[in-house]
Amino acid sequence: MQESSIYRSIQDETAKTIALNCLRQELFSVEIIARATGLSIEQLQQLQQQIDTVPCDRSQTPQMHSPTECSNPAQ
Repeated sequence: MQESSIYRSIQDETAKTIALNCLRQELFSVEIIARATGLSIEQLQQLQQQIDTVPCDRSQTPQMHSPTECSNPAQ
């Protein structure tokens, strides 16, 4: 049972990382990202607020970001 919750936690973190990368690129609507990641619109709105309030070092490639790593000031 514990392995299942760990696996789900990894899936959630991966979905959030993908969603953050998509939101930063501004290529897809929130609805499309929700369908692709399985996250809710509300979760994506929270992630968008995180992007809006935490400056990001855009010199890094999007693949290098995770929900907790994007705290470097923009250059």
